[in-house]
Amino acid sequence: LASGLRRPFPAMHRCTSAAFRTTPALLTRRTVSILAWAVPASLLRVVCGPTTAAAHRVAVATGAVEAADAMGKKSRTAAASESGPTSAMVCARDIPPKLRLRVFDIGGQGTKTALLTGKALSRLLKDQPHEEGDTDPGRCEEERQAKVDWIQAPRKLGPAPGDSGYAQWLRSRLPELKDEFRDPSTFFGVSTAGRLDPSTGRIASWYGGGHEPGRGQPATVAEIMGLPPNRTFAVHDGSAHLLACARQLPPLPPKLAVFSLGTGVGFGMTDSSGLVIDRSSRQGAKTMELRGVMMSGAPYQGVWEEWFDSVPRDASKRMNQLLEEEFAGQRRPWRSPWVSLVLGSRGFELASVGFDNPADPFAQQWLHFLHNDFLPDFGAKVDAVSFAGGIVEHNWDGMRDVLVDPSSGVLRPLGQTSRAVTVLPPAPEASGLVGAAIYALGTGLCGCRFFAR
Repeated sequence: LASGLRRPFPAMHRCTSAAFRTTPALLTRRTVSILAWAVPASLLRVVCGPTTAAAHRVAVATGAVEAADAMGKKSRTAAASESGPTSAMVCARDIPPKLRLRVFDIGGQGTKTALLTGKALSRLLKDQPHEEGDTDPGRCEEERQAKVDWIQAPRKLGPAPGDSGYAQWLRSRLPELKDEFRDPSTFFGVSTAGRLDPSTGRIASWYGGGHEPGRGQPATVAEIMGLPPNRTFAVHDGSAHLLACARQLPPLPPKLAVFSLGTGVGFGMTDSSGLVIDRSSRQGAKTMELRGVMMSGAPYQGVWEEWFDSVPRDASKRMNQLLEEEFAGQRRPWRSPWVSLVLGSRGFELASVGFDNPADPFAQQWLHFLHNDFLPDFGAKVDAVSFAGGIVEHNWDGMRDVLVDPSSGVLRPLGQTSRAVTVLPPAPEASGLVGAAIYALGTGLCGCRFFAR
């Protein structure tokens, strides 16, 4: 029975033993659908683990059998062949027409949400895996301009009040959530800041308001938000921006580092095989540290002090006033600057006070950081970089002129310092929401393995 269930359902592809690699011809699609509902959840958990068992039932409920059939001849873990795309990409092309994705992006500014169809997301995804050295300017600009055809465009709900009752608050702000909860063809994707374990969905810190993490075992994102656990797929925001930049299901571009520029600086990476490095694991967290400190909080002095030499006196006065303002709970933060302060929204605000074209000095500071701090520490682990977030969405044209060599698509040198690192196109707008949608689609429908073990 287990071997019969192996092929028709992509959500079962986490089962990797040889016993699951053949499909008896006698088991038709209808027969397997009936058997799937007859098999106790406990058996599915034994065979494939709790997450896979839940995703399997969701795949049956939403008509994902049709999508699975298109993948029948090839395992989802197969690398892209020279003749065509991976099976995960095939899955993304054959999405059930009723599948919808309610997505959330939860961070320092509270909650954002949007709604789209699986088909709309599939049109955004690349048809072919990334090819090393592919930096054609026309293709890159076409990718950058790609738009999502939303059912409900991204909107801000803000932070929930208090330290309890997030689920009730969410339903009051989003009345249609009641119907989506009961609709088995709606998946929920969540991109969230905080200490999240993607394998369990449990989160030890929460930034959306309306919930105060307690002692003991952390709650799951689905529990906090009041969403159906078997259709809710949560991913760290740094990884969500990474998926949005890649715009494809696994395998992703190998050795890719993505920085998301918002209030702070988020960070995500892939390993040499194109899998996302899991920051919730001890080894993954260590791999992503900058000189032993989490990227967003790593010390970085920057070059902003040099800006005072080239701005008018009145602008210099306003810049000094901004330096005295609190940031992230720190009084006079610029006395001990760090990555998120200097290279996030406050750093861009400082450049905006002093310059008519703030994208230029801000990008120069990023170029300095990449060459003098990031690449010396991450050189062997990174072949390409990309960017995401609100600052990039509105200022990429100016930043690109400073950061990217237009003839080669690689990072510009800084003085005598040079490293041939490809700069891929930035993520589409609302990249946190897009990444959450890609993760929900890939995990819930196609059974993709996103994270390195």
